[in-house]
Amino acid sequence: KIEVSHQLISTGNIVIDSIVTFYIHKAHINNIKFEHMLHLPQALPLTDVEICSLLGNICSNALEACQKITQDNAPKYIQLIIKPYRESLIIHSENTCNNIFNIKNGNFLTTKKEHTEHGLGLNRINNIVENAGGFMKIETSRNIFKINIVLPLTITDDDCSKNQKLQKRTGCVNIIQTAFSLICAV
Repeated sequence: KIEVSHQLISTGNIVIDSIVTFYIHKAHINNIKFEHMLHLPQALPLTDVEICSLLGNICSNALEACQKITQDNAPKYIQLIIKPYRESLIIHSENTCNNIFNIKNGNFLTTKKEHTEHGLGLNRINNIVENAGGFMKIETSRNIFKINIVLPLTITDDDCSKNQKLQKRTGCVNIIQTAFSLICAV
């Protein structure tokens, strides 16, 4: 008897669909619940390579954290939310973990023994977010790891003067900061 349990995601963005589908399947075979809410704007503020790196690292880290949980009957879940909010894109990931972190000078470092081969994921995520003009915040609480990202959506109004574009960008940054404080307060 062949048992196939493979959920296919179809947001219209093949990169996001492929990554999320892959990690939903990996979570399923590892008995990890994977919840998702994906609402994408027409245009994303990242290239396909950046999306692949960002989501791949987020999902890979979440999956590995859940796999490290050793307590019997401890919940294992991953939650991924991607949605637009005003002129920004919100990415929220939350997962259970074993509450063991390696933090130095406020930076999360790998807990793996092979330090030279691992531990670059969060730095890569942060670089992508910063290069896109966004904000990222990591929170930990009892056995929960959260990463919140807010990215500005591109301003594409070619008819704007430089001053109007600057005003729109400033307004967008204010909206992003407001959205960031709202999602981090949850």
